[in-house]
Amino acid sequence: MSIINIFIFLFSPIFLLYLCTMQKSGFTGVNHKKGLAFWAAFLVFSYLGHAQMAFDLPHTQTVIKIDGRAEEWSLTQSLPIMRGIEQEMKVKYGWQWDHDYLYLAADVEDHFLAINELGNDNPKLYFNDALEVYLDAKADSKSSMDLNDYQFLVDIKGQKTVFKGNKWMMQDGARVPKDYEGTNIVFYAATVLRGTCNDSTDLDEGYFMEIAIPWSAVGIVPTEGTKLKMDLCFDDVDTLSNIRKWPVDFHPAVLQYTSITGKNDFGFPQHWPTFTLVGTPGWWYQVQNALARLPVLFLVLMAMLLAVMIYAIITQYQKIQYLKSLPSRAEFNLLNPVHGDQQSMDQSQNDHLPMSKTEEGEVAFKIKQYVENHLSDDIAIADLAAFVNKSVRQLQRMCKAETGLSPLQFITILKLEKAGQHIVNSQETIAEIAYRYGFSDPSYFGSVFKKYFGKTPLEYRNSEA
Repeated sequence: MSIINIFIFLFSPIFLLYLCTMQKSGFTGVNHKKGLAFWAAFLVFSYLGHAQMAFDLPHTQTVIKIDGRAEEWSLTQSLPIMRGIEQEMKVKYGWQWDHDYLYLAADVEDHFLAINELGNDNPKLYFNDALEVYLDAKADSKSSMDLNDYQFLVDIKGQKTVFKGNKWMMQDGARVPKDYEGTNIVFYAATVLRGTCNDSTDLDEGYFMEIAIPWSAVGIVPTEGTKLKMDLCFDDVDTLSNIRKWPVDFHPAVLQYTSITGKNDFGFPQHWPTFTLVGTPGWWYQVQNALARLPVLFLVLMAMLLAVMIYAIITQYQKIQYLKSLPSRAEFNLLNPVHGDQQSMDQSQNDHLPMSKTEEGEVAFKIKQYVENHLSDDIAIADLAAFVNKSVRQLQRMCKAETGLSPLQFITILKLEKAGQHIVNSQETIAEIAYRYGFSDPSYFGSVFKKYFGKTPLEYRNSEA
């Protein structure tokens, strides 16, 4: 605070108290009343003039993509920038934060978009239509910038310059001790123009700009309640003249610099508003953020999910087709009359699969033998072929010749025959019996059982009991 400010805050209340005392003591002259009113008003306006603005800085509830588009923004702040008595441009702006970035956005109405300076790390980019962000990372600076203070300058062309408080310039007593050389700070910005640059023959509409400043670049660990000081300044340039040749103190109407505090002289932290980080991420933001952070993993998971879905569809289709191809018991008996005669025997006396090497082919006999010893297994055709001492193709051909069925169909029927006996002769649940005979899905077992026997397992149990 300056010496003048100290004087105002210390002596105005004392002098006002003195006037009040004189008033109570009978000094009621007009001059005393005027003096009392003057000093009261002076004190009030002094306090109001030096009261610092304060804002909440809300946590974003959606992942913000720096692309110069306004979809993620609801700009609730506004600022008219005047040119004399005529309002030349309107500005809407806003701010948000998340764990990684400070986000800023501005929608600026500007009828002449101008670029006079070119190149990044150019200290004169404010001779272009641009946005400046002043930031006090520790919220502790007084009347001039220090080592924790930054200025981010971005013009409508996307050119950037970053200034930082400079120790040596502070020691030399510079009015604004900042320097842009060697800052090496990476931040992000994007702008969408509504008009054309440097074309005085048309009437432009303006631009929308987004900025993302990494917290790590300015030494801030963001948490709810963290405070910082910040100012947003809008540079409106409506000339294509060589401004570098103009006197420093020359400020014509074609150059308009205005901050959200209403001031047009920047770089003095005592005027920067205080911002408090508020809010926490919602569940939808957390989902979006996780997906944004792990795009490759997300794609891998989606590919795996798609593969599982395709596999499930193919498997289900194969089951349906297999179920259609499975013969009923009556059809099987026509294909295998020997087996049909054996099925007419009393099932209570037929605890094992009927098998006779002399009455049926050698391969069918060995298949029955193998199934008898692996009733609870999901029998692989390759294992069965190895047991029969044949190749898979030989097994399929010989099984078809001897039984009229594929090896898988023959295995299924042999298991169903045993399962049917078990259903009639036990009180186990259908699911338990399905698992006992190598069916991993009781529902599928019920469908296969009904296709073969013409009855559901429960209907079969009741009819044969």
